[in-house]
Amino acid sequence: MPFEIRFYDYNGNGHHKEIGSARVSLLNLQQKSHFDVLSKGKTSGVCEISNVRRTTKYQFGDYITAGLQLALITCIDFTASNGVPRDPNSLHYIAPNKMSQYEEALYEVSKILLDYDYDKLVPVYGFGSKVNMPTFNSNGKVNHCFPLNGNE
Repeated sequence: MPFEIRFYDYNGNGHHKEIGSARVSLLNLQQKSHFDVLSKGKTSGVCEISNVRRTTKYQFGDYITAGLQLALITCIDFTASNGVPRDPNSLHYIAPNKMSQYEEALYEVSKILLDYDYDKLVPVYGFGSKVNMPTFNSNGKVNHCFPLNGNE
């Protein structure tokens, strides 16, 4: 498919004037080193191409097909800025028989990504909380990275 390259005379005031254009294809770019610039059907100059490089934009599926292994890791925000879980306005609000907004987000994202996780084991960490676990003691200070199962 051909595409059009337009050439402008640059003006500092922002009112640039088009001085011509060239219609080329990728194949033309790879085979020729110069193109006529046309203005009103007449050649107004020449554009010389010094280097052409084609790159591929890979998609997620390309990486998976090539053998990429993913490992899903989840982290939960326990900072006070989210509010008290008993408050209906909190993102962490725990309602009977209903997931919180955080739980819904984690569930929806995880159910997609887990299909690509090579071992189906998902470590879950927390941050922004004082941790009082026998296997993990933060000495009463707020910890910003701790395993929720207590296993360091």
